[in-house]
Amino acid sequence: MDKHAYCIIAHKDDYVFKALLKTIDDSRNDIFVLVDKKSKQFDIPQIQKICKKSEIIFIPQIKVYWGGFSLVEAEIALFEFARCHAMYSYFHLLSGADMCIKNQNYIHDFFAQNKGKLFIEGDWSSPCNEQILERIRYYYIQAGRSSLCQKLNTIGKFIQKTFRVNRLKKNQLAIKKGSQWVSITQEFVDYILNNKEQIFKLFRRTICSDEIFLQTLAYNSKFKEDLYNSSNVANNMRYIDWMRGKPYTFNEQDYNEIKSSNALFARKFNYDSSNRLVDMILDYLNIEQSGEWT
Repeated sequence: MDKHAYCIIAHKDDYVFKALLKTIDDSRNDIFVLVDKKSKQFDIPQIQKICKKSEIIFIPQIKVYWGGFSLVEAEIALFEFARCHAMYSYFHLLSGADMCIKNQNYIHDFFAQNKGKLFIEGDWSSPCNEQILERIRYYYIQAGRSSLCQKLNTIGKFIQKTFRVNRLKKNQLAIKKGSQWVSITQEFVDYILNNKEQIFKLFRRTICSDEIFLQTLAYNSKFKEDLYNSSNVANNMRYIDWMRGKPYTFNEQDYNEIKSSNALFARKFNYDSSNRLVDMILDYLNIEQSGEWT
């Protein structure tokens, strides 16, 4: 039996996160969770009771900042802990605001039929523009969305441009960019972990490199031949709408759109009295909405 590892970066133990766990709960899956250390409340004992078939492992927390190298560290930490725990056919990286939109039999059948493929979204046909390259060409002082962070980084970038700093000057890699949310094989996870030192050297003190390092690593290796390509769904099998938001938060009116998607996972979701889309997806997947976790 091929087992899968679900690796989740979570910021809060809200209804969406708990519902996500229910969509994953299956004897063929183990779940690894990294909780943002900035989270105010996270009831780990309660969360561990949600899944009846999957094992849930919480790994050591770190502070995760938007756009920061901490996201890369979080991803690698999840892969590392999962890889040490057992052997898995696939490793799925998700956020706590995601949902599975197909049942686990469908998901496992899909990956069995496409065994060995890497489900990584990226622009493989054209080189990255200057705006993307600047994310890793220069050193950045701070990560985050605050105006102070942006001002410090703008000043720092100006100084480095003046002195012609270029971290990529001696690097021959073709830089690629795409979504950070992926489904990858154990062989590629081993490749990531074997190149951990080089990843830290190249991407530490960069901005939004979580959208660059996996794409660049895969494209500049033998794994380029394993990249999945589809014409009717994103290559990472995630349904994410960047046209209506950054990304767009799905609501009840999007139910048929979600249901008819060829993707396996979707993001992002919120839950309140005016948006019960999560419950609608649970019903569609025939998952009981138990009072134990609501």
